[in-house]
Amino acid sequence: MFAEQRYRRRLTDDQLPVVSADPRSHASEPPPRWRIGTELPFRLVLARNPEQLAQAIAVRRAAYAVHMPEFEKHFQAPEAEDYEAGSRVLLALSKDTDKAIGTLRIGTNLHGPTEFERHLDLPSQFVGQPCAYLSRLGVLRGRHSNEVKLALFKAMHRYCLAAQIRYLLIAGVPPRDRWYERLGFVDIMEKGQLFALPSCYGRPARVQWAEVARFESMWRESNHPLYDFMFKSFFPDIEVFSSVSSMWSRPRRRRGDADPVAPLQDSFGLAVI
Repeated sequence: MFAEQRYRRRLTDDQLPVVSADPRSHASEPPPRWRIGTELPFRLVLARNPEQLAQAIAVRRAAYAVHMPEFEKHFQAPEAEDYEAGSRVLLALSKDTDKAIGTLRIGTNLHGPTEFERHLDLPSQFVGQPCAYLSRLGVLRGRHSNEVKLALFKAMHRYCLAAQIRYLLIAGVPPRDRWYERLGFVDIMEKGQLFALPSCYGRPARVQWAEVARFESMWRESNHPLYDFMFKSFFPDIEVFSSVSSMWSRPRRRRGDADPVAPLQDSFGLAVI
């Protein structure tokens, strides 16, 4: 060991290996972009500003004008539910045009009752449970319309899992109710029974539900054709969670306010992110 130390001391500067600080000397081309998963021809985000909400309303109006033209007049502006604390509006944006091509609203009861709880006498299993009311699904006709619809549903499901939602509720106006039935939704009351809800503007609808945590096992056991898309495939263009965690969406703390994360960092000695 001492001989090695004496040898190191005899090394002069001109004998030391030269390490270049210029990264261009090590690579003639930039490294490939790191990308995991399958890319989609669109991005899926949360509407977080008036401009994005306006895009969602425009898609909602155009999509309903095709299948339920009597609804179009009601979608000239955002609805009160779009601004509720428990509401999140998903938005699909085309990569080619950056224009909105799909939307879906998630309304939770975490800050107040949903329309179902206000207007229906729900079975006891739903009382006091975290629920989400899915509504205003709208997708523009196009080459990728089916992918957009499925991606909206996948993003909604992931969001509800993260928000600890137990039950999903929907009001399926025929014939749209059959699509939800194929996904695994069942009637809350008697099968096929129709209800008149304010959000349906006079159109009777089937009130259906599904349990968020049950989708994976239910689709796996039934060998559902969409199982891989929903539970195995990763799509980096579904950016719902990057929208939630961005600095834009965090309320600004006033100067002098305590950092709510600090006690966790002090207790565990780990940075909480």
